[in-house]
Amino acid sequence: MTDRPRDTDAPAPSRRSDLRAAALALAVAAALAFPPEVHPECGPIVALLLAAAALTLRAPKAASIAAGLALAGFNLAVSLAPGRTIDTLARLALPAGAFLAARELEPRRRGLVLGSAAAVGAALGVLAVAQRLFLLPREALAARAAQAAPEVVARLASGRAFGTHLVPAALGGALVVALAALGAWRARAARAATAALAVPIVAGLLATASVGAFAGLAAGAAFAAVRRAVRPRRLAAGAGALLLLLLGLVALRPGSLGDLDRPDHPLRLRAGNWRGAVLVGLRRPLVGAGLGGFGALYPRVRRPDDSETVYAHNSWLQLAVEGGLPAAALLGAAAFALFRRRRSAAGPERWALAGTAAFAAHNLVDFTFYLPGVAVPAAVLAGMAFPAGAPAERATRSRSGRWVLAAALLAAAFLWTGTALARRALEAAQADPAAALGTGAAPWSPRLAVRAARRLAAVSPAAARALALRARRWDPAAPGPEHLLGDLALAEGAPARAWRHHRAALARHPADPDLAEKVEAEEKALAEAGLGEAPVALPQPEGPVRWPWSSWDDLLLGIHLLAAFFVLVRWRRGGPAPPETLALALALALSAWGEGGALPGARCGRQILLAAGAFAWLARGRARGAPSGRALALGGSLWLWVAVAASFAPDRSAARDGLAAWIGAGLALVLSASLAGRFERWPRLLAALAPIAAAGPALLYAAQRVAEFAGFALDRAPVPFRVWASRPAADFLHPGHLGTFLVACGLPLLASAGGGRRGRAAGTAGVLLLLAG
Repeated sequence: MTDRPRDTDAPAPSRRSDLRAAALALAVAAALAFPPEVHPECGPIVALLLAAAALTLRAPKAASIAAGLALAGFNLAVSLAPGRTIDTLARLALPAGAFLAARELEPRRRGLVLGSAAAVGAALGVLAVAQRLFLLPREALAARAAQAAPEVVARLASGRAFGTHLVPAALGGALVVALAALGAWRARAARAATAALAVPIVAGLLATASVGAFAGLAAGAAFAAVRRAVRPRRLAAGAGALLLLLLGLVALRPGSLGDLDRPDHPLRLRAGNWRGAVLVGLRRPLVGAGLGGFGALYPRVRRPDDSETVYAHNSWLQLAVEGGLPAAALLGAAAFALFRRRRSAAGPERWALAGTAAFAAHNLVDFTFYLPGVAVPAAVLAGMAFPAGAPAERATRSRSGRWVLAAALLAAAFLWTGTALARRALEAAQADPAAALGTGAAPWSPRLAVRAARRLAAVSPAAARALALRARRWDPAAPGPEHLLGDLALAEGAPARAWRHHRAALARHPADPDLAEKVEAEEKALAEAGLGEAPVALPQPEGPVRWPWSSWDDLLLGIHLLAAFFVLVRWRRGGPAPPETLALALALALSAWGEGGALPGARCGRQILLAAGAFAWLARGRARGAPSGRALALGGSLWLWVAVAASFAPDRSAARDGLAAWIGAGLALVLSASLAGRFERWPRLLAALAPIAAAGPALLYAAQRVAEFAGFALDRAPVPFRVWASRPAADFLHPGHLGTFLVACGLPLLASAGGGRRGRAAGTAGVLLLLAG
């Protein structure tokens, strides 16, 4: 008899681990039972639960979280549909938080999370069977009697169960994830309980008749079962099982799957979506269209026989189209990591890996990655399949990452709350159209604004027009807002303005036959009235936020703020490592882009001087030796980023100035780094020049703010105190240039405040003041 350590001998799980497991279990159960994409009131609940789980983490990597937030900010800055991007970021924040929280779940605490997912999946399976056999046939008869829309009647008559989820494919994907969770949980549960939960899950999966879900299930099972070379007998058995599965699906859906010549065949419709996604991606292959941008740009390339959708029915392709080259690189890295993990995963982790692979395969033909009701439990399985390092290894990291993650999830909760309130107001507008004004709780949502404007058109045309203009600012590339503005202008008795708006909408959606017929009729009416010549063109739609500076300056300002926060976190623990040091120095050099041309006759000199001062202090003592391979790779990638940004710059002359300043800053880096190692006073001198140069504009900026708050009209004040567009500009500086100027000056000041406790306190206060300003 061998001596085995008992479970009671192991240390009891901490209270923090219990809270993390309980919060994750509740979040998974809520997301599965009441998907936030269908029930937005559940969105803030799931986000708050995940934020609570994030606060219990030991030490997630702050650099990885900051990089993810920076990538999200970059995607929002370059997005062609910023309103849709904000909605999509709020959705994707939930699975991202669930993945990071699940990575640190102890093996003994995973049972609670897996059991909750399996139990909710079994309940959804029972509901799916009831819908298939009883509920949907009755609802189809009632819909026919009420003369409902043909699409609604066809969906109900198909008999495909969807439970509480958006579509049958979403329910099928959720049940596949629940089945994988049940497989990972069975090691700790009785066989009878496992079988009792497995039967309704499988029955519900059959009730959905989702080809994508079954294909994902087959791919996940094969992925988990195959580690190395496959024997011919097993390969033949697997192929036979897959063939039987496909024949069973055709038997469940003989009308839609059996006839490939049908125009509404799922494969034919998906092929049209994939073609449109490729065409949208070719428009901006490097930076992408922005998350959610596919739905705004797809009508421009849609053919008449293609389905109208905001999803490409291939999440891998859609993410690459919307995220550009960075997203494609991340997707490739994720696929490679998933493939490598299949050989080392064992036990419950292999089941979790199978669920992750099934979810990934399902998203080759569907869009459940964008649905938190499926993505959150799948992300939890992915976190269990890729657990974090040992607690001793994580203890050496900074703990600020969990606060950053919790703050991001709280922001997602705020966005979900606004969406929930706006949807509730829209539902109340069916009885009282004035209630549609409540959609202002989610001002970034263009689709809600368009629907609310149509409800308000009969009672308040002015309010409806304001909502339509807001929708166009947040979604300038979509045809919906322009179409709505045309309808409102036609109701106001302005046919020429209506024709201009409808023509702009038709340019965004050429395959809309009703819109084309409307534009043709309006052109004919205008010609008969003697107004056949084209009226004056409408002004270009404004951006969602009326910043007096360009989006590139805004992006650079965000990069500098993230760099300042990163330095604040890492420098308090002894200073940044050499790769981070070089990354921060190169990010500071990006200020040359925003500062180029700020002062007449001094287009490059001042920013090069500031960059040299920052480089000298950051290089002193830390990066004195030869740069490492990681630093060189990072520097080269940033140089490539600048070249790509220059190619997309709206003003070519500004791009040339920025590139010239960038080259000058690079030369200043080499000079300052070499001098810093030989002359001790050189970096001190340059670091002193930076705060001195920033003191004058900063004081003038503060004086303008105080005067504006006191009620003084500064629009006609002398030049140094003049305020343009409600944005103070000091010392002839553009407001955006002033912001980047202050941040670029503050970072060398922070670097120069090294030493004891007082120096660290001064540096911390300086960065906090910069962030507040």
